[in-house]
Amino acid sequence: MYDFFISFKCTDNGKPTIDREIAEALYRQLEAEGYHVFFSEQILEKDGITKYIGEINQALNDARTFLLVCSQKQYVLSGWVAQEWSAFLNLMMTNENKKLFSYLIDMKESDLPALLGPFQSFQHKNGMDRAIRYLKTASPLSASAHESRSLQTPQEILDGEFGIFGHLKSMDCTSVNAYLDEYPEMMHFVQANYYFRQRNFDQCWAALQELLRLHSVKGGYLASIMYRRGYGTSRDIRKSKELLGQAYQWWSKEILSAPQNGNILLLVFEENNLRISPVACMAVCIRDILKFFNLECTIRILNRDTSLEEANSYKTWSQILLLANTLEAFFEESYRCPQIPELLSGMDRHVCNLGINNIRQINMPRPFRKYKVFELLRNGIGKYCQYILRQNATLILNDEKDT
Repeated sequence: MYDFFISFKCTDNGKPTIDREIAEALYRQLEAEGYHVFFSEQILEKDGITKYIGEINQALNDARTFLLVCSQKQYVLSGWVAQEWSAFLNLMMTNENKKLFSYLIDMKESDLPALLGPFQSFQHKNGMDRAIRYLKTASPLSASAHESRSLQTPQEILDGEFGIFGHLKSMDCTSVNAYLDEYPEMMHFVQANYYFRQRNFDQCWAALQELLRLHSVKGGYLASIMYRRGYGTSRDIRKSKELLGQAYQWWSKEILSAPQNGNILLLVFEENNLRISPVACMAVCIRDILKFFNLECTIRILNRDTSLEEANSYKTWSQILLLANTLEAFFEESYRCPQIPELLSGMDRHVCNLGINNIRQINMPRPFRKYKVFELLRNGIGKYCQYILRQNATLILNDEKDT
């Protein structure tokens, strides 16, 4: 059973390629981390071409993760390399647990074949260590990593439900149930969110009842949507508003009691209507998901009464996500201190990003259009988590001495 299958162009006109050199370095690092890696040079050296041809198909079937190393477009489309990734794509259609990544050497993502475009890629210029950290997070080792059937880790469950690493798939019920005692709030939410997407509202309500019992902000928000739309129950606007108010109380209590730590600030623009908003729920989801990857977030409220002193303190964070449900967050008239929008729009575009709901970026004041935008209705939660994990790749996992 292989954890990784590394595919690369070995020679060009009889000379070794840079792809082979980089692929071998990746192979050695992954093996050092405890993974079982298929690397063609090792098999050829040990068993020769005859056994290699027979083993390659078995390795593609076994491998959990496919890593394509490439420096030129023609290499991706030639010989064994093209056969390997196309075969693995076919296997992915019937095995939702398989994952594919590309590792690019002086090559743009746009140069990849269209079939490979949707999958996560790494740039060699950004550092091999960062890519390794990310791969360890996307395909973590488990106690039964080399068994043909093992439980998914909590990180793999979250990847499957929110598409954090681009591998959105069906829920593994066995794995989710196995972690219910250890992580009840998040696992019940994974169930509720999955059944909501599948329009299986009876099962969704069963998970939501557990979440409401746990005073879950995420659960309260999702239950309010169910009542507002009449999903699995009679349409009840009053009950929907009541749940939004209840979720807001749970959220306010959480914000007041939560420690202010980490390098990531989730800044929620609050309209003071005493009801949980979509972007507030988005902030809670992001915070709770990233915690599973050893990244801590601080949530703070931005509203009409925010002082200039408080706004200036935001500059101490290395990553900021400004979450807004209305355009009011971007205009001077929304604040007692009119300098706040100018301060927010003056932040480095590599530090500050926007999380929005029902807002068109084109309608924002021009200074805010420079920021990267994550839209709630387009899987913004998973996309932002993917983005922030890449930015913090060296912090994702504890050093081996601490594990």
